[in-house]
Amino acid sequence: MTQADGLSYKDYLKVDRLLSLQKPRSKPAQHDETLFIIIHQTFELWFKEILNELEAVHRSLMKLNVREAIRLMNRVVTIEKLLIDQIHVLETMRPEDFLKFRDVLSTSSAFQSLQFREIEFFSGLKDPRFLLPLNRVAPSDYNRLKKRFEKPSIWDAFTFILMKHGFRVQLSPGEQDMGERERRKRKLEKETKAIVDLFSSEQHPDIRDLSEALLAHDQNFWLWRYHHMAVVERMIGMKIGSGSPHVTDVTGGLSSGVPYLKTTLSKRFYPALWKARTGFPIPSEEE
Repeated sequence: MTQADGLSYKDYLKVDRLLSLQKPRSKPAQHDETLFIIIHQTFELWFKEILNELEAVHRSLMKLNVREAIRLMNRVVTIEKLLIDQIHVLETMRPEDFLKFRDVLSTSSAFQSLQFREIEFFSGLKDPRFLLPLNRVAPSDYNRLKKRFEKPSIWDAFTFILMKHGFRVQLSPGEQDMGERERRKRKLEKETKAIVDLFSSEQHPDIRDLSEALLAHDQNFWLWRYHHMAVVERMIGMKIGSGSPHVTDVTGGLSSGVPYLKTTLSKRFYPALWKARTGFPIPSEEE
């Protein structure tokens, strides 16, 4: 692209506008705040792209195009590896330099990212309690996240593929009438059994590859959570109160940074894929 074509590189990418969006709030300005802003703005750009790819994965699965879904899920996994590496740039900041501008962040946290929650919901980890605080303080964000909550997830699309190939993952009418907790338990059992049956068969290699790509997505997002928590602890330890990072918890209150982040490490998008590992058959020597 050249000026003669009527569109320059700078105009196409809106470079001037992009580079004007880093506005440190500390006074006097602290050198490391610019780095902090750029890293988190970049997170949001990659989150946007992950959602874009997950949308395409979902469309591909609903069209039964498993190979295309695998290709795009592998792209998501590659982006997530980049996000994990990017977190470590924050470790080049000294704790004392971070604390020089920490107070201007108030109660903000990366875990308040709307797109981060959208990725969770779209991937299959839907906790309606995260919607409640938004309804009080950010109605437009609430409406956006509520729509994502109500839409079918990537896991819904994957189980659709399983059903199309004869795997039993649906609950019977009698199971549908069970209480919520028992229904969820029975659903997990059926999904886990289907995954074990999938890997016990010589058929459907594409679906097996897709399940591995989904597992890698789940694992990388868990690793992102873990490394984010570790960086926060490295920067401020277990501080509570003024100057410590607080995040809005699922009740709308404030929770201290590291203890809350540690509670998120048990989350999984696809528990059936992890649980099925225990039931995978051990190949015989002849195989």
